Amino acid sequence: YDTAGATVKIVYSGATQGWLPQLDKGTELETPQTYNLQYMVVAGGGGGSGMKTGTGVSVAEGGGGAGGLRTVATKSFSVNPGTTYPITVGGGGTAGVGACGPSNPTYGTAGANSVFSTITSAGGGFGGSGSNPPQAGDPGGSGGGGGRGLAGGTGNTPPSPCTQGNDGGTGDPGGSPSNGGGGGGHTSAGSAGPGGCAGAGTVNGIRGVPFAPVTYAAGGAGGTASPGNPGTAGPCNSGNGGGAGKATGPGDSTGGAGGSGIIIIRRLT
Repeated sequence: YDTAGATVKIVYSGATQGWLPQLDKGTELETPQTYNLQYMVVAGGGGGSGMKTGTGVSVAEGGGGAGGLRTVATKSFSVNPGTTYPITVGGGGTAGVGACGPSNPTYGTAGANSVFSTITSAGGGFGGSGSNPPQAGDPGGSGGGGGRGLAGGTGNTPPSPCTQGNDGGTGDPGGSPSNGGGGGGHTSAGSAGPGGCAGAGTVNGIRGVPFAPVTYAAGGAGGTASPGNPGTAGPCNSGNGGGAGKATGPGDSTGGAGGSGIIIIRRLT
């Protein structure tokens, strides 16, 4: 209250609503009670592409992009008691399979958005493919890496006021071994090699003491023709992109699924 001559009587109702006015003569404006929060909103990471190989043929694929990460380290997000704030935690994208063709593409799917109130972080883009059908890296919170000779996806898509992610790397045009582009991460973009370098995630300590800081929203590694193994999946609640499959000689290799997102809300007392 800031009106001179006002008379105010307040009663403490409990921790939920705090102090409530019982009498407020001489003023019609009650300052609403608010709480200031920190938040971190991480979307699901994109899936990495699988790798289809044949005799004498190996096509490197792209890693999945990290889910977008938006955070605020100061007490600048205000909430009011009794008001509902929607929360949606985005799931990670599915992994690409190791068998090509229009009806069964090697690339996976994008991660899903995470939402806290008005704050939306975009899901990570899936990794692209140099196989049939060719596919550039998918745009998203961070872009997916491109397959052999193809561009990576654009990060921070759709744009947010503070950058939520980076671009995926462009895959090598050829060579032995050929490297797919790494998925973009929150801190840095992906690149082609060696081995399809993934974009770095961000270390965040929003949980506070005694919890150790955790790295979120790292990109998935791009594929390479050697050695042969499946792509690494993003851990649950990390927002990491899934790695692309790696294979050599005849045989197929699946990609890794993207990690699901996470939302952390912290009220500083």
